[in-house]
Amino acid sequence: PYNKPSERNAIMVKGYQSIFGRALFALKAIEMNASILKKYKIFIYSAGEEVITKSMILRKQKDLDINIVSQIDHDSMLKLFSQARISLSATVSDGVPNSLLEAMATGCFPIESQGSCAKEIIEDGKTGITVDGEDINSISEAIKISLTNDALIDQAAVVNQQYIRENLDYNKIRENVLNSYRTIQAS
Repeated sequence: PYNKPSERNAIMVKGYQSIFGRALFALKAIEMNASILKKYKIFIYSAGEEVITKSMILRKQKDLDINIVSQIDHDSMLKLFSQARISLSATVSDGVPNSLLEAMATGCFPIESQGSCAKEIIEDGKTGITVDGEDINSISEAIKISLTNDALIDQAAVVNQQYIRENLDYNKIRENVLNSYRTIQAS
């Protein structure tokens, strides 16, 4: 049976910590919300050693169910997204992250950094929440909202999946590209 996204008990966290990635900021916001995250499984993917180490410390100190995801195929990753209530990505720069689109397609509520192209896709506070990737308090507040507002989570899933169907359908994109080539060729 179909579970509403608000009934899901997992969280996906992008683990990039680099010149652009700010996973350590996301982990600090998770730590700030440890008491309300105890009933969730937290999956951290694309994590380097620094993020893995901090995650395991946080797991032990705050008694959180934190799991590092590595060596996983794309279908298995999509299954994790489809079990997650929210997806959290803290960065300072990104294009349109695949993880944002995967979250939207699977009904997972996106918390995405403003440094990405998320602002062009997310209607802030309705279909997701955009945050400053380096503002731990804004990330923390977005986590609180997304864990306590079931109606927001379920309504966003419907709108986001519709967006994906209308804008990212392979056949529609293919036809648009072919039409563009035909127009160029006719010029």
